[in-house]
Amino acid sequence: MPVEQPPSVPPQPSQVARDRVPPWAVPIGSLGGMQLNLSYGIFVAAGIVLTVVMIAKSQPGNSDLPKAALLGTMVWVSGWVVQSIVHTFTVLGCGLSVGELTVGLIGVETSPRRWPPKRALVVTLSTMGSLVVLAMVFRLIGGGFQIPTLSDDSAGSLVTGLFAMPSLGMAAPDAMWKAAAWLCSLQAVCQIFPLPRSLGRQTYGALTAICGTRLDLPAQVRVFRRCLIVLAMLTMVLAMWSLAQTTSTGLPSWPILFGLALLLWVSSYRSDIVQILRAFEFSTEAGSSQSRRQPSLVAKVKERLNRKRKLKRLKAVMQQERNEAVDAARLDDILRRLHSGGKESLSAEDQKILARVSDQLRKNRSTGNTSSGS
Repeated sequence: MPVEQPPSVPPQPSQVARDRVPPWAVPIGSLGGMQLNLSYGIFVAAGIVLTVVMIAKSQPGNSDLPKAALLGTMVWVSGWVVQSIVHTFTVLGCGLSVGELTVGLIGVETSPRRWPPKRALVVTLSTMGSLVVLAMVFRLIGGGFQIPTLSDDSAGSLVTGLFAMPSLGMAAPDAMWKAAAWLCSLQAVCQIFPLPRSLGRQTYGALTAICGTRLDLPAQVRVFRRCLIVLAMLTMVLAMWSLAQTTSTGLPSWPILFGLALLLWVSSYRSDIVQILRAFEFSTEAGSSQSRRQPSLVAKVKERLNRKRKLKRLKAVMQQERNEAVDAARLDDILRRLHSGGKESLSAEDQKILARVSDQLRKNRSTGNTSSGS
């Protein structure tokens, strides 16, 4: 008789497999069960910067260009490190699983995760906020947030525009710290701008899922795309304003803004929008493995502290009972010597034992009277 084969069960949406390496990144190792990846864009950007430095360092006035490039790279990488640390600890603090961490050109890159949208919003805002805090620290070290004033001799000075970068040369230390703050601010702005794989895109998706709980998935996708298109239009308006304010000196910023607006408009029709919102939808479904609330890091710490407190209290009670047993064993001998030789025959330790036993008997008597009266 042929054995009947069980029907094949298709994989459920709630069964999340181990995070795979994104196709745009290369794995560099693992740390504590977390897969670490680096985006290919980092290597491309490093090659471009190295080529520019090697070509331009021989030009007059560019002798300190390699040192300036190294300084800027160190500041930029410090933003990556801060983002990675804050992102990892925030994810663990929210009771989620990190799985894999991909670092791209502007820092931590995101992929659709089956996380609850509120906790995903906390993770992205905390990570982007860490860059703002780092920029403020660099700015405070460089002299604080002084408001520039206009003077008579300022007419011939170089006007620093909205997108102009401070000098990274080996000049005054304050200027170097301000340039570091500018780089961290630029990294934060790049993360906030909702391009693909940025923290801002994940933030916009989480806000759409939170505010549109009564909408179905296609409606949420339409709202998300329209928000991105509106933001792209506002960026184009900013690019036109920058074009109107452009002078003959300095590098114009309007082509960059126009390119970002066009790229955001085109990326609003990518499939990652559907994947982000679908991941949030799966996280709220009944029976989903990600919807089961896991104990957060704060809850685990509280539980461990309560366990240690109970253990300490139990040890204190056991030590008290052990002392009472020792006192009871020596009480007969103490009472015999007290009866025969008086209080002068007792040592200081014997008197302490007798006082402890008397206090314990008094407490037991008062407790018994209270229970009988009630």
